[in-house]
Amino acid sequence: MSSMDIDEQVCLFISERSNAQVNEWLSLLMETKMAERALRALRNRMIGNEAFRQWLMKKEPRLIEMLDSFVKNRELREEALIVLGSLAWSTDPSTKNRLKNIVGTLITVAREDRCESALRVLSVICKRQENAVGFDGQSLEYLLECLHGRVLFSPLGKSRSQEYAANILASCSRKKILERGALEGALSVLSLNCEEAPISQMEAALALLASLTVAIEKEQVEQMDERLLGLLFALLKEDKERRSVDVRLLAATILVNLSPFIARDERIAQQLVPMLCSLLEQGNIGVKAAQLLACLVAGNEGLQIVACEEEAVTRLVHLIAVEDEEKDEEALSAMLMALAVLASLREDCRRKVIEAPYLLNKLVLLLKAKKAVLPTCQLIRSLSRSVRSLRTTILDAGLVPLVLTLLKDEVRQESPLLISLCAVLCNLVLDFSPVKTLIANDTILLSKLVRLACSSSSSELKSNILWALKNLLYLADPTIKAALLGQFNPQELISLLNDMDSSVQEQALTMLRNLACEGETDITILLDFFDPNDKDLSLQKLFSLLEEKLHSSLPNAVQACYILANICTAKDPRPRDSLLSNQGILQWLVDQLASSERELMLAILWTVINLTWSDETASGLSCMQRVQILRQFGVEPQLAALLKNPDLPPDILDRVNTALENFQNENANRRTSSNPNGTRRRNSNTNQIN
Repeated sequence: MSSMDIDEQVCLFISERSNAQVNEWLSLLMETKMAERALRALRNRMIGNEAFRQWLMKKEPRLIEMLDSFVKNRELREEALIVLGSLAWSTDPSTKNRLKNIVGTLITVAREDRCESALRVLSVICKRQENAVGFDGQSLEYLLECLHGRVLFSPLGKSRSQEYAANILASCSRKKILERGALEGALSVLSLNCEEAPISQMEAALALLASLTVAIEKEQVEQMDERLLGLLFALLKEDKERRSVDVRLLAATILVNLSPFIARDERIAQQLVPMLCSLLEQGNIGVKAAQLLACLVAGNEGLQIVACEEEAVTRLVHLIAVEDEEKDEEALSAMLMALAVLASLREDCRRKVIEAPYLLNKLVLLLKAKKAVLPTCQLIRSLSRSVRSLRTTILDAGLVPLVLTLLKDEVRQESPLLISLCAVLCNLVLDFSPVKTLIANDTILLSKLVRLACSSSSSELKSNILWALKNLLYLADPTIKAALLGQFNPQELISLLNDMDSSVQEQALTMLRNLACEGETDITILLDFFDPNDKDLSLQKLFSLLEEKLHSSLPNAVQACYILANICTAKDPRPRDSLLSNQGILQWLVDQLASSERELMLAILWTVINLTWSDETASGLSCMQRVQILRQFGVEPQLAALLKNPDLPPDILDRVNTALENFQNENANRRTSSNPNGTRRRNSNTNQIN
């Protein structure tokens, strides 16, 4: 509610006379004997009247501090707590923030005086706070005792202390209360008799369990009885008499949190996904349903298919398409993110989104208005994974220029938006994309990307940028390759190759793999890069880097080996001769030749093939000498042994035969420069969708 709305409503009931009354009540609060009467009058006027609550807090900002002192007074406590309870329902952020200052008093009064009313008010305050509420260890222990039903309150009657404690603990630091046994307490409250308990108690227990199951460990999941899962799935079903939509959503939240551990449970696809899809069009409830749906189906093709069959795409697209200026941006973002997830893996799901009427036009409008930009870019990233759409629909809609403009304008180096924009760029520069040339010639953009890759502390951003540059270099013209590599200095590239994050190293290596491919000029650019003034030293630095990467992670070893395979196709003898004089690399090739990793075996086999390829016009070691060195290291027997493996994949078998033919042809020594019998491969590069 805006301040203007409040003022307009206040004018309807705040007359001069009533204003005078409020002034009188506030003045009476200062008199101990009259304070109770004043509190009662304020209570009657305040309950259910948000406009009055906000007006009163503006008129007397010290009201909460005054109420704090009254709570400590046994004679005034109950009336003060009723007023505080009403204020706790205020939507005003300032009032919410001030109420946090009274938390300590309320928990102390509840603990020391067994005052359940104080616990009730505290539960409302905590339930409506957006951030975690802090309590000391003694207070947390007391709340957990209440949760377990071990604290008796007076006057006698049916206590709701467990419900209140659950609401309070749900707003606390998850780690602190888990260590103290909150999970067991929540499960005890959410017992098999939960269906017979008050709805508010059920909701409180579910809210606590929903909080506790975020990032839950497998050992903690094993504490849960199968009957609990049965109860949670039962709570998903619509029952207007016994289950509010909030209860159903809380049960769904817990199941989504547990889904990594119960992924094979058929009830997820049969009950949970359809239930969430059915709620998408129900206002604020739909926002939460969309957020849960996105979490649930992320990375799961099967569940994405189910969601599409349940018309999730149609419903979400409709909600986005009819979006108006007043629609909450959080709601819009939730819908866009859910669509982004649904379109992330399968082309058939992606086509449903792309072909939805008016959606792409809506995305253009959102980017122009700079509204919900991050989730919009996430959705564009998912859609850009479609090869067909990159050439046609996405380009025709006019999304690409807007994405590039945002990328140039975004100045926050670690922003999620910049990370997402660079992820979109990875797909825009794929070889079949018609905008690749446009981006390749945009020196300002490329310079910004390289600077970001070299200076950012975000591994994800660096990885996305290098991925984009890798795709840009795929089959690129040598002038583009030289210009792009020239944006780096040698030390910057070495730093990226030795980054703390292995995925950054992998993308940097793959970028060099694509650089040193296709032509003599391409390879020379890389060979001379690390020391332009001393070519031999540059080559030495390159081999030192590659040897180190061969002994690192598997993905890095694969890319480093493909770089070796590529540079060995050069007419320049230096890379072949340097490799054959490097006993460490040769021994690694022999040791890994029988690897069970298909991609690594292919990279090694291509390296061997290119080392044994015959070119009479090349200087340096002759083909016969190269074969002899490899034979001395036992490469040929290893290749022959591979042929005895009946499970060898066809592509590996083909490369093994080619390598052995090169060895055998050299034995026969029957080559001519016009018709070499050996075989080599130049085009060892990669072009990947992100």
